[in-house]
Amino acid sequence: MHRLLLLFLCLIPFVSHAADTRGLRVVAKDPATNQTAEVKLYNKSYAVVIGIDRYKNLSPDRQLKNAVKDAGGIEATIRKQYRFDRIFTLHDEQATRDNIMRLLTAELPKVIGKEDALFIFWAGHGNQEKTDDGDLGYLIPYDGNSDGIYGNITMSQLKDDISRAIPAKHIFYAFDACYSGLLTTRGVDAKASRNLAYLKTITKERVRQVLTAGSKGQEALDGGPRGHSVFTGRLIEVLEATGDYITANEIQSILKERVYQDARARGHEQTPGFGALYGGGDFVFVPNIEQKVQDNRVELARIEAELKQLELQEAEARKYQTEQQQREAEQRRKSAEARLKAEQLRQQQLQEEARQQQKMLTEKVRFDAEQSRREQELSTARKAEEQRIAALKAELAKKKQTVPSAATSSLAAAVAEIKRLNAEIEGIEAVFNRELEAGKKRIASRYTTEIATVKQASKLPQMPLVRDEFESVNEFKERQAKYEQRFDGQIEKLTLQQQQELEELHKKVQATQQEQTKELRQAMQQLANKQFVIGAESLIAELGVYDADRQYFPVIINSKIPEVKLAMNGTIPLPRDAARKFKQDWQAGAVRPQVVAKAGSGELQQVALVNDSNGTVLECWAGSCLTAIYTDPATGLQWLRNGNLAGKQMNWATAMQWVKTVRVGGFSDWRLPTKEELTSIAERGGTSPAEWLNTNGFINVQSDYYWSSSTVANDRVNAWDVYMGNGNVFNYNKTDVNFVWPVRGGQ
Repeated sequence: MHRLLLLFLCLIPFVSHAADTRGLRVVAKDPATNQTAEVKLYNKSYAVVIGIDRYKNLSPDRQLKNAVKDAGGIEATIRKQYRFDRIFTLHDEQATRDNIMRLLTAELPKVIGKEDALFIFWAGHGNQEKTDDGDLGYLIPYDGNSDGIYGNITMSQLKDDISRAIPAKHIFYAFDACYSGLLTTRGVDAKASRNLAYLKTITKERVRQVLTAGSKGQEALDGGPRGHSVFTGRLIEVLEATGDYITANEIQSILKERVYQDARARGHEQTPGFGALYGGGDFVFVPNIEQKVQDNRVELARIEAELKQLELQEAEARKYQTEQQQREAEQRRKSAEARLKAEQLRQQQLQEEARQQQKMLTEKVRFDAEQSRREQELSTARKAEEQRIAALKAELAKKKQTVPSAATSSLAAAVAEIKRLNAEIEGIEAVFNRELEAGKKRIASRYTTEIATVKQASKLPQMPLVRDEFESVNEFKERQAKYEQRFDGQIEKLTLQQQQELEELHKKVQATQQEQTKELRQAMQQLANKQFVIGAESLIAELGVYDADRQYFPVIINSKIPEVKLAMNGTIPLPRDAARKFKQDWQAGAVRPQVVAKAGSGELQQVALVNDSNGTVLECWAGSCLTAIYTDPATGLQWLRNGNLAGKQMNWATAMQWVKTVRVGGFSDWRLPTKEELTSIAERGGTSPAEWLNTNGFINVQSDYYWSSSTVANDRVNAWDVYMGNGNVFNYNKTDVNFVWPVRGGQ
């Protein structure tokens, strides 16, 4: 028996952890893929444990009895069972508001890092105060009071001050106090997770979680396990019963049910509350396996000493031939042997746990090596694609340097240059499209081979799974189904990688193609927007016989060149005296046609008749050739005949600046009309200003809102405008958009 005990003691060091300078880690396995990994959780872990029985400002009947004991129980449990680098404690008069806030907002932020964890336990009074936005919960320190939030620690301070002041990645608050107003932003999953993917996810996410003993209006019961409160006693049980790591989410899911059932059995209602102040992570208690092994050694030594003592008592009983003593000694010996066997079995379980961890780490090393090999192959393939694109880019850059640029002094030359630039862009795009298709074929071929290899492996005989003794039938079937589907998971992963690589290739080729054609497109766009003046040599203008009754000349203006599409049959409205002088100027050759057009679209910017004898310009819009400016004989104001020269709407500030850029009729002092000026021209059209104006010498007047320069008195936000559909006056926010009609003169 003693040799067997020594054998187990020799195996114990295999389970213990070496001095860990890399932080707190656990090894987990994904049940779906059988993948194992060592997950680093934190650099360091800290705890603050606060318990208050005696309150300075509360009446004798409000003093507590077990809060300090509860805090001591939690401290002893986490110190023995879990890995905490330092534990801070505050009891009774130590737990003043100043001391607590100094520790949490001044001292801890200096020692806790962004990759650390913090567990805070509170045993004491809590309460809530009603506000317009709901109940606001608060904790009562030693020198606090129960009359309101003043002098206490509110949940708002906890969420907005304490939680943000401490840079820890995960903070878990456990409060053995009942109150509402947790200010949590989310609930929790009904079923807590323990798989590898969950651990990796919560490790990246920050979180601030809160667990309370009860909800609003509930009393936290005493008389729980080991003389603690029901909440703290059950919490200690959960922490002690865990052989592996455990998350805050797991704790709350177990604790809620147990506390609720305990309270219900005593005719009471107590339901712990849980939630996250913010963040998506999950606090993890990391087990102290070294301490568990050491405790096991001590327990084995104690039992062995007890066994030796019992053997001596048994020998003493035989010496005096006392049958009763022998039976009692025999029973005690068998009881000790049973306990020894149980401890030895526990040693075996610890040894098996360590062996499984070592096996999982070995599998991880093998898996990582294989994964690294595949990633290296894919990386090499990606670099090859990038080198092809870089070579193509250099070749095109060299080619562009040898292509001459054509002169663009005329509209015809500009159109020819646009066509040449467009052909060059299409040629570059064709080269990149060919390279893109070739790259797609190479990627498809590579992944087709990889997927075929996995499919072939899935057809080979596989080692059958063995059901674990403590595994239910349904759990075994579920694990078996996932094991059989593992090849499908690998194929799905390869298919996803192929799709991602194809998307990356497409993005790179498209980006490089855009980069290589950027300058060409810019040059083509500049040419397309360039305006060219087409003179009389490229145009045909014919003046018809004057209609004395209607007082207008018929006029025809056509284009001789293919770059300008123009065939206009219009009129020149003129009174008789002015018509006679105009006819004389036309016959003398003083009147010539002129067109302004864009090179890219051929869009006509201006069709006009220029009279060189007096410098007047008749602009032709909608079939009528008129002067660009109308002078109102009643007011002397000069208006543009084109009621939408800008061709768009704009806000008030932009309109005020835009009118200053207008250059028409040789004038540069155009402005926005006042409310009164804009109203005066609208009134000419009666109830339909836009319709009347567009048939009486104006064009493009919109049946919509037009800005005035007048602002609303004592109001910096709104300005006046006129609706040209009916002539009504309104005021609108200056950030709205309206049409603009420049005017000059007056004022």
